[in-house]
Amino acid sequence: MTHYSEGGPSRKHNRVVTIPRETIAHLIDDLVLILLADQPQEREERSNG
Repeated sequence: MTHYSEGGPSRKHNRVVTIPRETIAHLIDDLVLILLADQPQEREERSNG
């Protein structure tokens, strides 16, 4: 039982470390674009409302 518990997190950690920085950068860029795109729309709606 202890062996199984030890092997689980290890594999998960390894997978997280294997994620390339480029992928993370793309995700951050997408989030920034979404946030920047959402903010103006909300402001416009508030102004019109």
